[in-house]
Amino acid sequence: MTKMQVIEKTSGKVVQQIPFDDDGCDAGMLMTPIYMNVQKWVERRKDIISVNFRGGGNGHTMDYIFNRSARKYQQKK
Repeated sequence: MTKMQVIEKTSGKVVQQIPFDDDGCDAGMLMTPIYMNVQKWVERRKDIISVNFRGGGNGHTMDYIFNRSARKYQQKK
């Protein structure tokens, strides 16, 4: 994956695109099929999306947390 699109379910429209800074295109390559590489859940009233990346043996995960004031997902620092 080179980017992830956040889609509003009611309208079906893309409301945000999250590009991955990954020249090797390792996003979404840890497990198969590809939809198993993206998880969404709520923790302590925060919406979180995790994306799995291959590399480094077991791979790694990047979390994106929904910022309510900005109305978009932002990478967890």
